[in-house]
Amino acid sequence: MFIADPKTYIVAVTWTVLFGVCFCVLPNLPGIKNASTCKTETMEMVVTSEEVIKEQTGNTYHVTCSEHIQTTKCEGTCESNATPSVSHFEGLKRVCSCCREGDTVVRDIRLSHCYHGDSEIPGIAITRAVLQPIDCLCQDCTVN
Repeated sequence: MFIADPKTYIVAVTWTVLFGVCFCVLPNLPGIKNASTCKTETMEMVVTSEEVIKEQTGNTYHVTCSEHIQTTKCEGTCESNATPSVSHFEGLKRVCSCCREGDTVVRDIRLSHCYHGDSEIPGIAITRAVLQPIDCLCQDCTVN
């Protein structure tokens, strides 16, 4: 059994075999209560979309429309770890937490700067939907 200095570790590391079962209590990092820095931040970006426009004459042409917008994003770190465990596959208990969106809102963006080639086309605008995070929090890591 190893007992850590209480000034260094909040919890002692203990490996004990009792009736064939191994118990492990892992140390906490000193002075760190919540290592999460996950938060909602404001950002600027350019939304761009291509559209096929059909004139009344029947002619069609491709336009690229864009708009500079301010929106929100999720950024920061969340606690993740892998700790020894005899009851988990491969001997490790894995906890993975990622900074992700909580609630979201769909925001319609009017793209009013439209171009055909190098020429700007006045009077044309298209609308596109952008999913915007309202709040961010640490959640289980998954790929969607």
